[in-house]
Amino acid sequence: MRKVLWTIRKLSRRTTALNLNLSARFAIAIGLLGLLCLTVPGSLRADTITLDFSGTVDLSGVGGAASNTFSGSVTWDPSTASYFHGSDGLGGSFAQFTPVAYGFTLNSTDESAHLILPSVNIFDNDSGVQDVYTFSFDILPALFEGIDTALYSFNGDLVGPTTMFSAAALPGNLDFLSAVTASSSYWLTTTIPYEDDKPTSTTVGTFIATGPLTSGVPEPSSLVLLAVSLACMLFLMTRKRIAHGCPQST
Repeated sequence: MRKVLWTIRKLSRRTTALNLNLSARFAIAIGLLGLLCLTVPGSLRADTITLDFSGTVDLSGVGGAASNTFSGSVTWDPSTASYFHGSDGLGGSFAQFTPVAYGFTLNSTDESAHLILPSVNIFDNDSGVQDVYTFSFDILPALFEGIDTALYSFNGDLVGPTTMFSAAALPGNLDFLSAVTASSSYWLTTTIPYEDDKPTSTTVGTFIATGPLTSGVPEPSSLVLLAVSLACMLFLMTRKRIAHGCPQST
C-alpha cells in the first residue's frame, strides 16, 4: 500500500512540475512579447503616420500682421487609395489623398474646425527634377487677417531629389524627411468680401516638418502584457514553493 501511495505521490509531483513548466513557459512567452512591444518603435507599431509641422509667415504685404506663427499635424494611412492621380507630361506623376486626421493652429488659436478639403499630395519625379510632399487645405469661412484681406488657402511643401519617393503613393514612414532639401508654406489671400472668382495673392512663409515627439512611455497594451507576465510568474513561484513543501514568507 505504501508503495502505491508513494508511486501516486511521485506521479502527482511530476504532473505538478510539468504543469508548472508549461505555465512558466507561457508566462515567459507573454513577458517576451510585452518586452518586444516595448522595444519596437512607435512608428512600426502604428497603422498610421503622423507628421508635425510649424513655421512663421509675414502677411503685412497683404494687409495682415507682420509676425504670425503656426503649427499643426497631419496623419495618413499609407494604405489609403488616392482620390485623384495623373501625370505632368514630363515623366512625372502625382496623386492626392485624404488624410485621416489633421489640425492647424494660427497665432495660438486652434483653427482646425475651419479647415475644409484637406489633402496630402505626392509628386514623384515632378517635372523630371524633384519629388514633392504637400499638405494643403482651404479655410472656410476665410480668416480675416487684415482690414480688407482674407486668408483662405494654405500649402506646406517639402521638396527633395527624385529619389525621395519611388512612386506617387503615401509614404509608409517619415524617412523621406531626411532627404528634404527645401521647404516652404504658401498662403493664398484675397480681398474682402471673399468670393471665389476674385484675384488672389500668394505669400511665402517657412514650413518645418518633424515626426511627432515621443516621451518613451510604453503603450498601454505593452504594459498590460508585461504586468500579466510578472503576475503569472509570481503566482507560479508561490505554487512551486507550496508544491515542494516550503513555507510561505509572512
